[in-house]
Amino acid sequence: MSVKSNDGRIAYLDVIRAASMILVVYCHYVLLDAGSFAGNVIMTCAWVGVPCFMMVSGALMHRSEMFVWKKYLFKILTAYLVLAAWKVIYLLVYVGLGTLPGSVWQIIQYVFFFGSIDGINTGVMWYMTAYLIVLLIYPVTHFLFRKAGKAGKILVLFLMILTFASGIFLFSLGWVCRTISIKTGIAIFDISGLAAAFPFTNYACMIFYFLAGAFLLEYRDRILGKKALLRWISAAAFVIGVAGLLMVKYADASVWTWAGIYIADGYRHISTLIASIGFYVFLSLFEYKGFFLFLGRTVGSSTLGIYYMHYIVLAVCSRLLYPRLPEYFFGMNLLKTLLAAAFCAVITYLIGKIPIVSKLVK
Repeated sequence: MSVKSNDGRIAYLDVIRAASMILVVYCHYVLLDAGSFAGNVIMTCAWVGVPCFMMVSGALMHRSEMFVWKKYLFKILTAYLVLAAWKVIYLLVYVGLGTLPGSVWQIIQYVFFFGSIDGINTGVMWYMTAYLIVLLIYPVTHFLFRKAGKAGKILVLFLMILTFASGIFLFSLGWVCRTISIKTGIAIFDISGLAAAFPFTNYACMIFYFLAGAFLLEYRDRILGKKALLRWISAAAFVIGVAGLLMVKYADASVWTWAGIYIADGYRHISTLIASIGFYVFLSLFEYKGFFLFLGRTVGSSTLGIYYMHYIVLAVCSRLLYPRLPEYFFGMNLLKTLLAAAFCAVITYLIGKIPIVSKLVK
């Protein structure tokens, strides 16, 4: 089965990115009734979006046999400067909305050194910080994965185990211990502190997903013979993972509805891993054409621009439009998602046609 569209892109990866991007837009600046159960389910599903982005990046970057230092250094410098440029854009928009920018030194810290300014919401940019971290280790993982044979892949697998242990497993086990202790009143050791003894303590879970993407693409063709079975297994994994996250939220907040509550450290729960792998594998098992291929080419190939842009667009809407809405409900948040994603995709396409400026969205 061919996985590429006519222009040489891997179609299913574009579809995964498109679906993930829609979920990400859905969960920002939400227009949900606090009592919505359906909204809470979709908000919980949205936790798979960022891990899937990282897996797609890992798949594509480890797919190439060649590694060129000049190209790599340009890529990492561009990613950093684009992040800085978008922080300036956010600053200007918020100043236009009446936010005071602070001193010159605060602005420099904010733009170039991962600082923050009160009143400017750049929370979505944490992903680009994580992306810069995986870029820093990429020369090592690429060499091991592509140039060091079987032994190299085993070492990459070992790195995956380390990042899984420190970023996901120990956190999840610690959460279980804390929850049991709170619910029963019985003191239980919190072993999550053991993660401090591991490397890659910052964004370890994102490094895990980055490396997992490399393996999922590398060995995809070997398992396609069991495609029908894998569809059931991956769909079940997604459902089980989402159900696990719903139970995590209930254990933490005693609610099954949205209630305006995000799951704390959602990306580090093992249920997120199960749901994300299930979602990614399920969507990778189909041959796309028609509408889905179009969706992948338009939204899936514009995710960087949409990711940066949708958050500031919705921030403006939350100030100027949201207060005028009579009520919030599930359908309204869905409509917001589709309109924001479509608008940002169009603007991304137009900006992509402008030399140099196109780097902001590609």
